[in-house]
Formats: sequence, structure tokens, C-alpha cells
Amino acid sequence: MQSQRSSLSSLMRYFVGLDVHRDTTAACVYDLNLRRHGYETEFCAHTPSKLSRFVDHVRRKYGEFRACYENCGYVLYMDLKKLDVDCAVITPGSIPQRNGNRIKTDQRDARMLAEFFANNLLTECFIPDQEYESARILVRSRTGLLQTLHRTTMRTIHLLRGRGEVYNAGNYWTKKFMVWINQVELEQANDEHILRGYLAEIEFIVPRIREVEK
Repeated sequence: MQSQRSSLSSLMRYFVGLDVHRDTTAACVYDLNLRRHGYETEFCAHTPSKLSRFVDHVRRKYGEFRACYENCGYVLYMDLKKLDVDCAVITPGSIPQRNGNRIKTDQRDARMLAEFFANNLLTECFIPDQEYESARILVRSRTGLLQTLHRTTMRTIHLLRGRGEVYNAGNYWTKKFMVWINQVELEQANDEHILRGYLAEIEFIVPRIREVEK
């Protein structure tokens, strides 16, 4: 993929650097043939209509272009992809630092991104596709469920031990253990309420873990 992108860049003349923030995005076009910066502007890239107008304007003025921005998520990448813009998300650590004590501005950052991108000086991040992202979310979900289950089971055992209810007939959370724990009645109403809440949470979580592990 990286070699294909490099080949594409070698055929492209215009490159756009985007310095993205929550409310505004500074943009700059760099002409690789003339080795100079061109059109500059600021707009809200997170507003689809404004992003579309920006893309249309650059295309009318210059033609097709490649765009890049420093990694801050993939929403803008997806939005540009919908507009048929070839976009790269840049690894922050790959951006060269120029010498000199220069005041940092969004527009200057956009110029630097465009120029460095045009000259193949930046490293592109791996962009997960929907299948990969879905699998990653599933793994995170399973991990979160397992962590919650572990915390709840530990709290349950701690509560029982603290109230003098100790299970000595084998391992915890076996069928035999579940029969025992469901027969336990704690003296204090609050303790009993907490115990039943823990057991209800465990009963809810275990099937969900099995579901995501299918």
C-alpha cells in the first residue's frame, strides 16, 4: 500500500496540508512542480458542507490533489474519501522540525505539512478498514466485559468472607458453588441486597461474554 501511494504521489502535482482542530482547520496547497505554496484558507473541516466546498474550490482552481493531516482520528479521512479525495493520515513523530525559533501557527503548520507531504518526507498511518475496526471494537468489548466480571466476582467473594460465609467445597463459580451461593442469606438487608445485585450482574455478563466469543 505504501509503495502504491508513493507511485501515486510521484504523478501528483498538488498537495494539501490540513492542520486540524476542533473548530477550525488551516489548509494550504503546495505545487510540487513550481516548488511553492499556493491557496491558503481556514474552515471547519468537521462540517460536511464546508469540507465539500473547500474540495470543490481546490479542484476548480488546481485539479486533483492529495491531502494529509496529522493523526487525530479517522473521521476526516472517511469524509474526504467520500469526496474521492486521496488522503493520508500522518504519524506525528515523522513530521520534521525546522531549525530556528519560529512562532507556531496553524497556517504555518499547514504549509509545512503540504510541502513535506509533496516531497515524501512524512510517514502515513495504517488506516483500519471497517472489518478491522469492527474486530477491534469486539476485542475491546470482550476485554471490558471480562474486567467487569473479574471485579464483580472478587467483590462477591470479599463480601461473603467479610460476613463469615466461606465456601470450602471446591472451586468458586462452579455449578455446585452457584447452588450454594444462591442459598446464602446474609443477616443485614443491605448486604443481601448488594449480594443479589452482584449475582444479577454476573448472570447478565456471562452470556454476553459467550456471545462475543462465538
